[in-house]
Amino acid sequence: MIYPKDSDLKPVVTGKVFDLIAKDQSWQCDEILRCIEEPWYWIVNYCWTIRRDEAGSYVERVPAKEYLKMLCQDWYANPFYAISKSRQLMVTWIMIILHLYSAMFQENIHICFQTKKRKTLTVR
Repeated sequence: MIYPKDSDLKPVVTGKVFDLIAKDQSWQCDEILRCIEEPWYWIVNYCWTIRRDEAGSYVERVPAKEYLKMLCQDWYANPFYAISKSRQLMVTWIMIILHLYSAMFQENIHICFQTKKRKTLTVR
């Protein structure tokens, strides 16, 4: 596995490239293998979110910010990881993304989230 600290990637999969990948099954397999091998590649190229603010809602790619990459690295390095949440720093986004990555690409994993609005959401 290529850990986030060892990845110097910025987004490279544009809409045009994505359309080309969608038409080529071999390329799709290569992309999946690369995503499995390099989580940061998957995060900066295939993770998007709907952002809601005073101006409205819009779709946004997860930014390839250095502090998010280091946060990902810390999460991989520490099996029991706790972090103070900050709304402006996208901590919730990146934690959900990391757990989604684990659910998609790892076997035999149990993921549990707890929120104030909904007591427990479990993904198996």
